[in-house]
Parts: sequence; C-alpha cells; structure tokens
Amino acid sequence: MKRFTGTILLGLCLFSFLSAVRGQQRFSKADLQRGSELADTYCSVCHLRPDPGIVSRKVWDLKILPNMAAIMGLFDEFYGDEKENILKSGKVLRKPLLPMDQYKYIAAYYVSHAPRELTLEPRQRLRATDLFRIHTRRFVQPLAMDALAKVDERNGDVFVGSANPGGLQRMNVFRQGVDVLATNYVPTRVVRVDDGIYVTGMKRYIPTELQEGLVQFIPREGDGYGEPVTLLDGLPRTSDLHILDMNGDGRDDILLGMFGFYTGRFSWFENLGKRKFREHVLFDRSGAVRAIVKDLNSDGHRDIAVLIAQEIETLYFLINDGTGKYDAEVIMRQHPAWGYTNFELVDINQDGMDDLLTTNGDFDYDAPNRPYHGFRIYNGVAWNRFEEAFFHEIGGAYDFAAEDFDADGDVDIVTVGYTPVALDSERLLYFENRSAKGFGVLRIRGAEEGRWLQVDAGDVTGDGKPDLVLSCNVAGPGTGTGGNFRRYDNWKAFPVANLILENTRGETSARVLEQRLQERASLRGGAGTRIRFIP
Repeated sequence: MKRFTGTILLGLCLFSFLSAVRGQQRFSKADLQRGSELADTYCSVCHLRPDPGIVSRKVWDLKILPNMAAIMGLFDEFYGDEKENILKSGKVLRKPLLPMDQYKYIAAYYVSHAPRELTLEPRQRLRATDLFRIHTRRFVQPLAMDALAKVDERNGDVFVGSANPGGLQRMNVFRQGVDVLATNYVPTRVVRVDDGIYVTGMKRYIPTELQEGLVQFIPREGDGYGEPVTLLDGLPRTSDLHILDMNGDGRDDILLGMFGFYTGRFSWFENLGKRKFREHVLFDRSGAVRAIVKDLNSDGHRDIAVLIAQEIETLYFLINDGTGKYDAEVIMRQHPAWGYTNFELVDINQDGMDDLLTTNGDFDYDAPNRPYHGFRIYNGVAWNRFEEAFFHEIGGAYDFAAEDFDADGDVDIVTVGYTPVALDSERLLYFENRSAKGFGVLRIRGAEEGRWLQVDAGDVTGDGKPDLVLSCNVAGPGTGTGGNFRRYDNWKAFPVANLILENTRGETSARVLEQRLQERASLRGGAGTRIRFIP
C-alpha cells in the first residue's frame, strides 16, 4: 500500500467543513469567482491546481478541504508522536498561508462546483481466459495482509512480504512448508543477487511520519538463507529498491525509493565498505513509487526514470550528464487525486521505441471508483515524449505484469484492481495483445477470492512459461463500503494470502478441464493450509 491515509482531523469529518467555516454567510457568484482565483494562487503551490470534478462534493467537503486547511496551517490537529516530525518537515505550515476568512471562499468554490457523484462508464461482462490455472493457498490467520509477491526466476522461489504476521517468507511449489527469512517488519521489495537477497520494508504498514524504514541483506547459505543484516534504518516508509554500482567503484550501492507520508525522498546510498553508506538525495519529496534504471536517451549513460505519486503525481526522467549528476525532466504530470501506482517502459507496438505503461488507482479519501483510474498505454513518439493510445477503466488499478504470456511474440498484460467496490471481473484482467487488432480484455477466474495488491510474473512451476504470483491485502481504505461487508467477512474468514496463476499455454482445452475437475475434487494442503482450485 502506498498512502492509505490515517489522518483524522478531530470533529471536522463529522459534519460539513464548509458549514463550519462560513457561519451564516451565503456565497454569491462573485464570491465563488473569488474562490476560484484564490485557488489559482494557493492550490498550485505544491501540485497541479485540481479541478472540482476530480472527486465528489462530499469528499471535498468532509475530507480534502479540512485536510488542506490543516496543511496550510489554518488549525492544529496533528498527530500525537508524529506531530513534531511533521512540523519540522515544513510540509505542514506552522503559520497560516492565508486567513480562514479567505480560505472559506476556496472551500465554497470547490463544494459548489463539484459533482454530487462521479460518473462511471457502464461495465460489460467479460469473457474468461483459459490461459491461467488458478491455485488458491489459504493460511490460517486473522487477515491476509501481504504487501509483496516476488518470483525468483533462478529457482522458482516466491518471496512474500506480510504485515500479518510481519516478515519475509519464502515458498516453492515443489517444497512443503514456508521458510521465514525475516520478522518484525513489513517487506515491500526484494532484490536477488548472487550471494543473497536485499530487502527493504517498514515497521508498520499504515502511513506514519515515524522513521521506521530499513534495508537488510540476507546472505545465501546452501539451499537456504542466513540471519538478516541491517544496512540502513531510521528511514521514511520505503517503496522501491535497486542494487547497482552507481559510481563505478566496483561496489554495490543502494537506490531507494522512500515513499514516506508527509516526508519522504528518493536517494542513492554510496557503499563505503564495511557496511557503511553515504546518502545522495536525488529527489527531496515524498511519494516515490518505482524507479527504472536504463539509458533513456541513448547517450551511453545510465539514467533513471522515477514515478512520484502523492500530490505530485509526476513521472520524471533523471538524465545522467556523464559525471554522475542528474538533470530532472518532467515527462508526465497529473492532478493530485490521480493515484499513480506503477509504470513500465516496454516496446508494446514493436516499433523499436519504448512505450509507457501505467496504472493509477491509489485512493486515500474514499473507496468508490473514479472514472480516471485504470490501465493506460502511451506510445513513445520520442525518447521523452509519449501519447496516450489505450485506456481501460479499472477501479483501484494498483499493479500490473507485462510479459509475452501466450508466446506469440508480443507483450501481454495482467492487471489487478484493489478497491473493495471494484467489480469482481476487474480484480484480475488479462490484456491479450493482438497486434494491429489492439487488445482483447479478458477476466481471470477466481478474482473474487481476494483483494489483490501486487502481481509479479516469473516461472514458478519450472516449465519455462511465465506464471503469476499475486499478494492479497484485505485491509486498507474502504473495506466494507459500498455493500461489500459480506465480501469482507468472507475474505476475513477465509484469508487468501497469495494466489499462483500457472500458465497453461500449449495445453489442450480437454486437458485443462480434466485437471480442473481433478484438483477441485482432491487437492489438499498440509497442516494449517488448504489448497483449492477455483474453476
């Protein structure tokens, strides 16, 4: 999870913020115009000026406007032990940016111009694909709260990072049981190297300003792993991890996305030897979701593409000048409710140029779906310019995997939708690349068995075909909303910690059907675990 906001501004979420600040005043057209002009000045300081139509009137009035008032220093409603960290950061002002008798005009403008509800496109029932055979592994635990699913391509191991209980686990379809590699924190990324794995994570899953992020190295020992060694700690909430030699000195450095909460940053940590590191800050803002390291402009130097969410919602290319210094170029920027969750650079249309794939579906103020959330493909028209070519609306689009799943020579996509009010048909989607004919959109059976957060592709079953592993996280914003209390109770009673989707490419329909029937009738797991096939 990226930014599930735990903020509670006391009292203000219980009634209309606008009613509280305006008293008996009734706003004229001139007052609303004044509010729009003030928004131009004050609501574009940290991010793009939002349009009133990006969320509903209720969300503006009960959530966003009081939260922004607190950030602008108009009142003090922060946060116990975290308060001083927030104020020291400068992200929340100690003194008001403008007086409340001015801010109320901004509030009136947004509430009066926002829609009562957002308009969503009607959904069509999708045909199911037979490309994946789904095995559901159930663990006895109060809630499935996995934050990570990662395939080790070298041996088919699956690394799972869980918040309940906190720790890193290793599984393999050819071995019984689960190996616990680390405990007492929530892993968010794993990187495998020759002599072990690097792991980053945080002590608690919910958004916090407490500096509890860390990076560990777990050495390889025979067929297993040894005791974790902490390399970095006291960090903001971490979100992404790369291990590479950044400065050409022959040592593995650490490139780290620290999403944080109000504060965060994107940095690389220079390996000084003897487990000592020096930090070099590349981007001093919260919200780093993911980075890709490659030569973006074909000048022979390794550059960095980094996606920054939170209110910034911007994709940057950090261009290496050849001396280790980076110049930031804005590639794409969206409004503050956009909710970026992932991106990839891959040549989808096979024209020799990278295209841009994105998902956006993060939400913090409410769970209902938003019409701009979904999966997009932007065709590359230059190394630093992209044009939107494809969009499919997905409630809470949170992650995707891009591989040639059907072995026809082009890249296909599997997406996950996280919001609890998403249709079951949107929770797992397969986008079959049909080249000039575009994409066929198919649902994947068993989507209703969990609330999927992450997906990774790799050969889990050892047959050379890319399988899928998904992590399930039942908790998070909006659980039980929109008439889904019954679904939430089912997830809680039968928590699916992860889902393995085996690629059945090349198998006949009769064979697939036969295996479905056999597995449905007979598959059982070991003690405390039940493996069930979902037709």
